Amino acid sequence: MGLWKSIRDRFSRYDLEKLIDYQNQNELGTVNYQRAIICDIDKTYLETQFSSFIDIAKIAFEEANDKVTVAGAGEILKLLRWEPSISQNSSESKIAPVIPCALHFISSSPPQLRTILQDKLMLDGLDWTSDTFKNQAYNILKGKLALLRQHIGYKSKAILKVMNGAPQGSHFYFIGDNVETDPFIYLGIFLLTQGFITLDGYYKFLNIANLSESIISSVLSEANKLRQQTAEGIFIRNNGEQAFLPEPPLSDPICFFDHFYIAGLNMITQGILPVHILPNLIRIFHNNYDYDLAQSLFYAQQMNRYLRGEEQVYVEDHINLLRESIPGLKASMHALTTQKMNVKIHPITKKNLQPLSEEQILGLCRTWFRNYVQRSGR
Repeated sequence: MGLWKSIRDRFSRYDLEKLIDYQNQNELGTVNYQRAIICDIDKTYLETQFSSFIDIAKIAFEEANDKVTVAGAGEILKLLRWEPSISQNSSESKIAPVIPCALHFISSSPPQLRTILQDKLMLDGLDWTSDTFKNQAYNILKGKLALLRQHIGYKSKAILKVMNGAPQGSHFYFIGDNVETDPFIYLGIFLLTQGFITLDGYYKFLNIANLSESIISSVLSEANKLRQQTAEGIFIRNNGEQAFLPEPPLSDPICFFDHFYIAGLNMITQGILPVHILPNLIRIFHNNYDYDLAQSLFYAQQMNRYLRGEEQVYVEDHINLLRESIPGLKASMHALTTQKMNVKIHPITKKNLQPLSEEQILGLCRTWFRNYVQRSGR
């Protein structure tokens, strides 16, 4: 009986690690981890439409040319990967070689899509450090069909494994969407690595999502290996009604955005991207994606409220130059100032979380997750 029980346990035991299909794609040697990016793929980088696992399977029959990149996603990721974060006027920026920042894609799509998605990324002129896909065949083999759509355990562990593979003191920024659970996954890791919750608090956080004890234990074993690798900010593309929505102060570390131009401006306010990319940013989104020029400058003015000194002067000078040199632009911008335009620039902050206790923060997390469940019906 003991032998059969051992064999049965071996085949019945669920191993979260087996969901993680990781490949290192770094062919460039040294990588900068002071601005490391972890990015989702479906509905964040690629426009994908699916509502079931069958829909995901159909995507495997598409060609790379059939896939549509979210407007501006490729350009923003290239800037994050290659743009020095030091000032344009620094003499160092003119002589120092650019070391690419780490860019990791972590997707809940199955690894059968890897080749097609890699072909698409290369068509977009994007190179990256690693990619991770979810080995859904393991869930099917184990008869865990309910876990085909449950990504919190898998993605949390996959992100933590990437972070643990980075040098001590690395800084990570997360990019995803709010169709499913990216905001919840990212925020949990942010709260843990920023010291707002303990490892025991992170256990309680994962429990909010009703994960099994074995899955939580596997995620915690990875979280316990962290050595001062931190999540510094979260960027979430608004893309769907069944979504996590902003609920301050809990969501203050998250920048929700409708368009990658807005994400780029918010990254400038945080110092993640340098201010001197602004003219290029405006040109790219206007010329390539027909983004309204008056709106571009209007939101750049919003951004400029959060800058100081030479950076603020640089932005104001560029706005004035365009406003005065392009016929009709001044009038269009004036018209926007008279309308009730939504404020799109929301710098990431954690100051409003600092007075709160761990239990207060976890209480806010429970409410946030409960509201998501009620909206999504899951």
